Amino acid sequence: MEERTGGFARYASLWLLPAMMALLVLVGCGEDDVVEPEPDPPQAAAIAISPTSASLTALGEIVMFTAAVTDQYGAAFSTTVNWSSSDTGVFTVDSNGNVTAVGNGTGTVTASVAALSATASVTVTANQAPRVRAGVREGVTVQMAAGGGPRPWQPANRFEDPDNDVLELTYTVRVVDASVAEAEIVVDEAGIPWVVMAGTAPGATQLTVTATDPGGLSADVSIVLDVDDSGLSPLSGIAVANNRIQVPNLTLLGGCTPPFVNSLHSTGIVFTITGSKWQTRSDDKADWADVAGTEVMTGQMCTHGTKVPGEYRLAMDVYLTLGPGLEPIQGAYTATNTFVVEPNPGGMNRAPEVSATAPAGLLLSAGGGPHLLVPGAHLSDPDFDDLTFTTSVSDPTLVSAEVVTDATGRSIVVATGLAAGTGTITVTATDPDGLSADLELAITADDAGHTPYPTIGVANGVLRLLGFGLTVCSPPFIGLPGVDNWLYTVHSSRWQTRSDANSAWTDVEGTEVTDGRLCPYTAEAPGDYRLVYDATIVVAEDVDPFRGNYASFNFFTVSGS
Repeated sequence: MEERTGGFARYASLWLLPAMMALLVLVGCGEDDVVEPEPDPPQAAAIAISPTSASLTALGEIVMFTAAVTDQYGAAFSTTVNWSSSDTGVFTVDSNGNVTAVGNGTGTVTASVAALSATASVTVTANQAPRVRAGVREGVTVQMAAGGGPRPWQPANRFEDPDNDVLELTYTVRVVDASVAEAEIVVDEAGIPWVVMAGTAPGATQLTVTATDPGGLSADVSIVLDVDDSGLSPLSGIAVANNRIQVPNLTLLGGCTPPFVNSLHSTGIVFTITGSKWQTRSDDKADWADVAGTEVMTGQMCTHGTKVPGEYRLAMDVYLTLGPGLEPIQGAYTATNTFVVEPNPGGMNRAPEVSATAPAGLLLSAGGGPHLLVPGAHLSDPDFDDLTFTTSVSDPTLVSAEVVTDATGRSIVVATGLAAGTGTITVTATDPDGLSADLELAITADDAGHTPYPTIGVANGVLRLLGFGLTVCSPPFIGLPGVDNWLYTVHSSRWQTRSDANSAWTDVEGTEVTDGRLCPYTAEAPGDYRLVYDATIVVAEDVDPFRGNYASFNFFTVSGS
């Protein structure tokens, strides 16, 4: 038994030895002896921008943005950051994150690394200086007279403000030589500023108007004041010639205008003529003298026709009302020009002449009313001979033209559109000796059915009658005398619109007026707008009236933006 037991023990020991050795190996291995895989290299995993927003209040102001890039382990990661601006008209940004304000507005600054990016908002609310409106001419010369009527104008028309502060602009004025002219700023009860200039002595000087915004930034406009000793300052919008007075879009040949009493000038001034007369001088070295028998005290301006050599001007006493709450300005004024009658030393007959201001063409409409033209306003005789007028047309299917003469001997060309197209009307003036001159008029006719009438224009919310603006309805045109001494009756009027030049005109609902008035219209919907009306024109008692459909000579457009 002892031998078997010992043998078994011996065999058991041999069997357990490998297991015990394996156990010893496991027990003896420490943690430092484990082999782990190599970690991934660091790479950009996130980006953050600071600050998250910025507001700049001055152009050129700079704020610095920074970008923090971290890797996938949360550690800082060094790399190149790319910077960009969403609107370089508002701000720019350089490669270091420096943002510079260049214009008002809002945008975003972006920091990016590969596909990673972060943004921050940037707002620029800088005050920008006022500026002179596009098209305003610097250094223009304004004529005035020492002792003549003051000349007013609105400075707000000359300036604009990028911050829309134009209504908050304040104005100051300075004159270089106060001995030649004086000027001041006056503001009416509606807050409208006016520059009022007056000549004090012959000479020339510079006037500068400064517009300043609430932030103290400013802009200047300068003009030259040319002051003479004529005693009469020019009244804009009125010109004269021998036996003619010209106001915007119309020439009066012979006769007198209607009274100008509380009439609205296109500049916004309300004016009243209390008296007018003609003056003459033999040359520019002589004094002006009144022409006997030409004084009118009814508010009218009357033409003056003469064969006596010399220079002639129309003198007027005028009240100007600038705005509510301001005292009227009273002074002596003249038309913007004079006319000269030249002597004829040789005594030879001279041919008629075409005026430099004669129209180049007429607009007609098939089915529209006739266009009435006074040829004597555009064809004259240097010897002041009586002229006879005839017409011819290039295409009688397109247009008709005839001459009618009233009892006073005044001739009128009546042109009527018959079809859409283009052509010519030739008006010939012939003197008693057979010498002649031709006025060729290019004709454009459409088929819209309303002939454009030259004295009535439109703008959004404004009517322009003879160049004078109305923001309310006109008085009724019922046998109303016009500046040409014709009588006008408006039977009805209404507004029309179209979406574009290729569309037909359609009536604007609710705008028809049947009491003889012409009314302005304020439009908001995009499109073109014009005023149309049915009217009768009486040129003389012995000439049949002319009736037809007419339209304003222009239209205004409301933009879709």
